[in-house]
Amino acid sequence: TYFTLHGETVYVTVQDTHSLVEGITGGFTGKVNLENGEIEPVWLTTSYDLTSPIFVDNKVFLRTAESRILCLSDLTDPKPVWEYQCQSWWAAPLNYFGEYIIFADGDPMLEDTDVIALDKTSGKVVWTFPLQTRPSQHLVGDNRYVYIVIHNKCIVVLDVKTGHQVQEITLPKIYCKPVLAGTMLYYFARGSREDPDGYYQLHAVDTENFTPKYKKDVGARVRIPPVVEDDYIYIADEQSNIRAISTVDGNDAWSLTNAEEDVILTNLHHAGNKLLYGTYLGKVYSVTIHQPDQNEEDVTKLLEAEDFTSAAAVYALRGEFD
Repeated sequence: TYFTLHGETVYVTVQDTHSLVEGITGGFTGKVNLENGEIEPVWLTTSYDLTSPIFVDNKVFLRTAESRILCLSDLTDPKPVWEYQCQSWWAAPLNYFGEYIIFADGDPMLEDTDVIALDKTSGKVVWTFPLQTRPSQHLVGDNRYVYIVIHNKCIVVLDVKTGHQVQEITLPKIYCKPVLAGTMLYYFARGSREDPDGYYQLHAVDTENFTPKYKKDVGARVRIPPVVEDDYIYIADEQSNIRAISTVDGNDAWSLTNAEEDVILTNLHHAGNKLLYGTYLGKVYSVTIHQPDQNEEDVTKLLEAEDFTSAAAVYALRGEFD
């Protein structure tokens, strides 16, 4: 199940998990009623899977396990504006990078895969980049570059406009999907036992010139993509500990040790002053990431209201215990 926010509407994309014996009824995209939690299906497919919709210039783009990419004028419109026939049945996510719809596709019986860019207006192929295997992680990109993880050992960088390779970052091991924040690319890689930067490392790479800004020893494997917000990188390691790391210099800001031995299974989600995640035991945790501002109350008003306990507390916080 995947959630997509468009304007004020929350959409949920649901897979059909019935077996072939049970009979496939089809996945669907539905609107979520935030008042009562009910889901109203608005677009259905006869296949078991489809991607989350992406909304671009008053159009909606979907990919289904029927090997189709569809451009719709609206989720309620049964007739697509255009349709592209894929080779594969696996509904790898669509991406909107630059001005193109970009995705991975290939023969499902072979490892050979192409990264393809489609014109969003016509659905025509703009460029194709061949790979020797399927990407190890979902594609990452922006208006300049597409980042493709291959064999979990290298990152191939393509120019969005041309599809030409501009860089290749080779590593012993990459542990999770890279995260792009502005011009900085963050990912977790393996070092060596003798490496002064540690065995499990956070790499921060400046994509203006593809030079490393810093490497940091994180002490444990990190398989969950980090969240980058307000000059901090928030990570959840394999031991389910949460850490906040400065994007400026890689120094630790704070850490939260997991005392309940409950494994974090979901991605991290940032909302306001909270970091949210789900665990193996079926719990949802909310972590406050910044200390909220404290507004001192007016002692005179508290005394006039004869709220002596609160007034004493304010004095005590000032250190005026008498």
